Amino acid sequence: MNKLEKAISFDSHITSHYPVCNDLTERIFAELSNHRRIRNKTRAKQTLKQVIINLWISYRTGLPIRYSRNRNDYTVHERYGKLHIRYKRLIPIIDSLEQLGYIEQKIGFLDRTKNLGRQTRMYPTEKLRALFEEAYLQHEAFLHPDPLDELIQLKDNNKVKIDYKDTEHIKEMRGNLFLYNQFIRSQKVNVNAPGDIMVSLGFLYNLIFYIMKGYIEINGPDDINLTICGDILNSKSLDTNNEIIKVSNYNIQFTNDNNDIYFSQITNSNSISPICTSYNNYQYSNSTRNLSSNFIMYNLSNYDIYEIHNPKYPSIPYINHHNQYFIYLILSSMTKTLSEDEIWEKRPISDFGLMGLRFQSKHQGLHRVFNYGTFKLGGRFYGALRQSLPKELRACIRINGEPTVELDYSALHIRMLYHMEGIDYQDDPYVALCSNKGERKIYKLVQLVSINSGNEKQAIMAIREQLRKNRIPFDITDDSLRKCLQKFKDVHKPIAKYLNTGIGLELQNLDSQIAERVLMAMTERQIPCLPVHDSFIVPARHEAKLREAMMRSYMELMGFKPLVDRAYEPVNEELEFLRSSGIGIC
Repeated sequence: MNKLEKAISFDSHITSHYPVCNDLTERIFAELSNHRRIRNKTRAKQTLKQVIINLWISYRTGLPIRYSRNRNDYTVHERYGKLHIRYKRLIPIIDSLEQLGYIEQKIGFLDRTKNLGRQTRMYPTEKLRALFEEAYLQHEAFLHPDPLDELIQLKDNNKVKIDYKDTEHIKEMRGNLFLYNQFIRSQKVNVNAPGDIMVSLGFLYNLIFYIMKGYIEINGPDDINLTICGDILNSKSLDTNNEIIKVSNYNIQFTNDNNDIYFSQITNSNSISPICTSYNNYQYSNSTRNLSSNFIMYNLSNYDIYEIHNPKYPSIPYINHHNQYFIYLILSSMTKTLSEDEIWEKRPISDFGLMGLRFQSKHQGLHRVFNYGTFKLGGRFYGALRQSLPKELRACIRINGEPTVELDYSALHIRMLYHMEGIDYQDDPYVALCSNKGERKIYKLVQLVSINSGNEKQAIMAIREQLRKNRIPFDITDDSLRKCLQKFKDVHKPIAKYLNTGIGLELQNLDSQIAERVLMAMTERQIPCLPVHDSFIVPARHEAKLREAMMRSYMELMGFKPLVDRAYEPVNEELEFLRSSGIGIC
């Protein structure tokens, strides 16, 4: 695959107050100011820092940053605060960085006749990489999420944020969300998953980017940084262009092109020596320079160093100090050699050479997003990492050290439609649809898509796409999918008129109102509660209180009783407690 095809989206929601990052921004800004006229220097400097941070992520991963050069993709409203970036400010800064030799770009394109396009890519040159190394920006602790200035967002038909006039209702929503965010940010939310929990390689790969951007923290003062099993080093999934070398006081091991592992004894006076950094941790360097300069060095613990040498790509930048970049390189290497199905196939964490996953979420705050220029559509809560965690990992969430439980509204939107018709529907909506257990996933997709689609043609295309994306084996011809839609209508005749009408965003608006009531009820009782759209996570000892709040909030709005179930069975508490000491990829 062309390296430009795989790119990271420009992220304007991360920032840094780290002095070295500020100094680097000032240094480049001074050169930029001599190159072009800058009017609002404060705003321009903020924008430059955002660009530098994103380029640092590119430097760490070897992947380009993609961004839009379309004016229509940039908001012009000050309501969205310091994170709002103007087109007229961002594009000239990026272009000036290119002219000054700090970045290279590949300008994007759009072919409307072929419905094919690609956003512009940018990546740091050796000049900028050298500055990153000189500034010792080797540790993502200098990055952190930047809280949104506006908690209530309104987007137009193109998903661009637009301005709106405040009303008393909007002020109330904002006030409620402010109180919730203030409370939830004081809670400690961890994921402590043992090695038998199922995840995909794709998820682990993406998780590294959350670490790099400062959304999650994987190591605390007393944590074991990383333990990695030998199997991952001997994996046939590895890119065989890489040699992986382990250097310690006791042995050295490496893989050759056949991925064989070799061991030999070395003395305690080997060429690897620790030097202290400003982080009070260890950074390692080759004091005798007897190894190739193409080696990339990683600190995996206080005792072990892994180095990766790629003779095919000698220009790979020197990266050291923090363990997850070794994991990133391993996972990245795997993604190059495995098929799409293999990348997203769920396997035990231990299959990837990791004993488990342990990390802490650093960003608990939420915001709400309304759609199509009206506060009657959408309104759901977004912003926290847990919303993108697979359910297997959500079962391993701990709040303030306590095991948790997740309750959800069973068949929420189908039941809401029946209740809108004045029918007290309490059955399982899939029993009459499915002839076997395997069809349940299919008809869940059918109802989800058809409720959100504007017409039958859109629904068929979207169902086919989701079946492929979720790798669900099924006949995806138009005729087969049309029969599924018709069967759903026949079984659920009282609500058939709602299918393929785009009513989904109206239902999301209703379920967001219910979620707001649940969150405020739990916050008033000082019980931390984490929403995942139509489900909620609380410490397990508060399960009964959460169930009560969910039942009451739904009945107040819809007038009928919902069905509330556990989303999953919690991980065995005693076993989980024994495995939960420390935070980090281990």
